[in-house]
Amino acid sequence: MTYLKWEDYVLIAISVALSLGTGLFQTLRGKKDKTVSKYIMGNGKMAVLPVALSLLVSYQSGILMLGIPAEVYMYGMQFEIVLLGYLIGDLISLYLFIPSLSRLQMKSVYEYLEGRYTSRVIRLFATVLSIIMMINYMGTALAMPAVALKAVAGIDIWISIVGLMIVVLIYTMIGGFTAVVWTDVLQSILMFAGIFAIIFKGTIDSGGLQKTWQTAYDQGRVNLFIFDLDPTLRQSFWSLVIGGTCSSLFMPFLQTSYLRIKATPNIQSRTRMYILSAFLSMTMRFLAGICGAIMFAYFFNKGCDPLVSKQLDNANQLIPKMVLDTFQHTPCLPGLFMAALFCASLSTISSLLSGITSLLWEDIVKPYSKPVSERRGILMNQIICFTFGVIGIGNAFIVSQLEGPVIQIFTTTNASINGAIAGIFIMGFTVPWANKSGAIVGGATSVLLVAWITIGKMTSSGTRQNPTLGPAPIYNCPLYNVSSDTSYANSITTTVGNVTSRPDTTIRGPYGLDVLYSLSFHYLQPIGIIIVLVVGSIVSRLTKKTSESQTVDPDLVVPVCDLLCCCIPNAIKERLNIGVNYHNPNIAHTNTEDSKEQETCLNDGTPDI
Repeated sequence: MTYLKWEDYVLIAISVALSLGTGLFQTLRGKKDKTVSKYIMGNGKMAVLPVALSLLVSYQSGILMLGIPAEVYMYGMQFEIVLLGYLIGDLISLYLFIPSLSRLQMKSVYEYLEGRYTSRVIRLFATVLSIIMMINYMGTALAMPAVALKAVAGIDIWISIVGLMIVVLIYTMIGGFTAVVWTDVLQSILMFAGIFAIIFKGTIDSGGLQKTWQTAYDQGRVNLFIFDLDPTLRQSFWSLVIGGTCSSLFMPFLQTSYLRIKATPNIQSRTRMYILSAFLSMTMRFLAGICGAIMFAYFFNKGCDPLVSKQLDNANQLIPKMVLDTFQHTPCLPGLFMAALFCASLSTISSLLSGITSLLWEDIVKPYSKPVSERRGILMNQIICFTFGVIGIGNAFIVSQLEGPVIQIFTTTNASINGAIAGIFIMGFTVPWANKSGAIVGGATSVLLVAWITIGKMTSSGTRQNPTLGPAPIYNCPLYNVSSDTSYANSITTTVGNVTSRPDTTIRGPYGLDVLYSLSFHYLQPIGIIIVLVVGSIVSRLTKKTSESQTVDPDLVVPVCDLLCCCIPNAIKERLNIGVNYHNPNIAHTNTEDSKEQETCLNDGTPDI
């Protein structure tokens, strides 16, 4: 098998060294006035572009660069429809939640829950769930480049995992939030460069733009609009739009997002930052899907499917295999892709470590410990960061052994947590009568029910089997023995395009609880949110005290009726608001708060450029 060349390793080493050097430079730059607050949140005066790029790469890791192309290769481009859901969710967040989050004078986003529900238990509940989710995310992001490097360089997975984490820990522990943001800027540039290199060279080697598109279309990969209402389909237009919307709604309520929302000086800049980041995120995901279609056309026209021929044992190794094949006679370009993949993972891991550290410090350690000096506080944060780095290494080893598209694995395993957290926040912002009883009962019910469905999906043998699309041919594979192993090829059925189903294959519908377990993984997070909203709202009404609605801070509740239903009579609005006395909805308060922030910015100095 073809492996990386020495110049590729040099390019990878340079990219890692630049990431490390950028982080250390920012550390030395801000060493004189370092405090615990600036260590975990920065100075709050950063420019829009670097923060937007940092927010972008906080969630676009190896999961995107390896997972989405593998998803398209096996199931087609229908996954791109999820971008419509992301757009809807981002617009809702920008209109309803981002302005309110921008005005919060808090260091932890989960401090909002304590203020809104007047319960520390709710805050701790969400904090613990979020930390568990971020550990899972960090392990997945760390495992992906290790899996890829094993395929293209033969390097043991444990060496890559440990080596990457050491680099991340150095600049994250020493530099804190500011070092993470500026390192993310460099890494985002390399990520885009790697993706564009694959698109241009892959299209050329697949026979040109027209032949590449025709191959993908003829073989059923351009299956964008599947309007089947069956919820047990792996994915359809409806599950992708609904699931994408809910996934996007969850993002502002993560600590990593909140830190970046607060990193710019005022509400206007925070809104621009979030819009720019959302646009770049959708662009990058779209380009990753295009990479998957080009990858299938390449292997199809080459006449050799790496999975069927057992050249690869993991679908997440497909894109590195294509990169080695197409760039084998082009110096440094395989190294450029691997550098982009490494940087994607470095940026995500550092952002997650920074978020976990600030969460644990603000929500768990600081409230229950005696006041400490700034120097000692920073040291304690560094110890927290190191500890979770070690935990992330252990989780990465587990994730690296999993097979299948990483998008499905990650979405499924995190659904029970993401749905509960998003539901508790959305209920707090939009349901005026929601209280702590409703939040804890709704959140716990959501976690348990969605976790039950998830476990059923993974363990039940009676769930619906959603086949992959037809593979590429294998007539041109070197030293391939057709009789040696045809399990993958024989398991493939489809009715899309020109690929025909195996005549002896019959797909039977699930029965009983297996119908529930067969629900598309895209529906799991929406189900979690709905459970919180329904159960939480009912429990809140049943346990509501007479004076409770009057104690809700109107700054912690979004006047949905006033914003979305302007034609409703005021008498009905007051009944729906359950007595909450909103300030002139968002307008006067926003301007006042924004003026204070701008005044503070002018007094303290100008934003970093």
